[in-house]
Amino acid sequence: MYKTSSIILALLLIIAVAACGDDDDTTTDDSQAPAAGVDQAASSGGGSAFSVTVTGAQEESYTQAEGSINYSVFDLSSTMDAPVKNELIMFEGGLDPEVGLRQVSLLIPQETEAGTYDLQGSTAMFAEGTFAASFSANSGTESSEYGQNVEGTFTLDSVDDDTISGSFEFTADSVDFNDAGETITETVEVSGEFSDVPLIGG
Repeated sequence: MYKTSSIILALLLIIAVAACGDDDDTTTDDSQAPAAGVDQAASSGGGSAFSVTVTGAQEESYTQAEGSINYSVFDLSSTMDAPVKNELIMFEGGLDPEVGLRQVSLLIPQETEAGTYDLQGSTAMFAEGTFAASFSANSGTESSEYGQNVEGTFTLDSVDDDTISGSFEFTADSVDFNDAGETITETVEVSGEFSDVPLIGG
């Protein structure tokens, strides 16, 4: 099967790594590291907490106890025409193929105030004032990216000196093609909440 959406996303993530290459180095364990494209800062950790539930084509459930959360600046402006946003990532697993990686990514306009906002797909990262959501599940040679036809909401309950708390819920599709050229669409339903997550590098 030809993962066209995965190829596009992978190219964007390679560009993001190059853009963040001048950041301070932080040593991490590759088996418990977020996917490429994250501002290479330590996990927000501290007093943060989160939970994620995924149903549909993928069945996942994880919390701070099993995973990590990172809230950092996502800046591709030096390499492409894209606004600077903040990225909230909740992931579980790692880069080891035997472990695999499950990740929710939320792109949020900077200086967003408390409120509820509509979520869009991955391409919304290129537009001012938009909120983008995606879910990915990677293990071994299998890679599934759910960032198309996104519908849902992102709620910020509180914003206190760049520390945020809130929740989200959305549906997202992974669109692929088989060897016969037929379209195959898989859908996930993703929901979760987070609390007391500080911004890194803001």
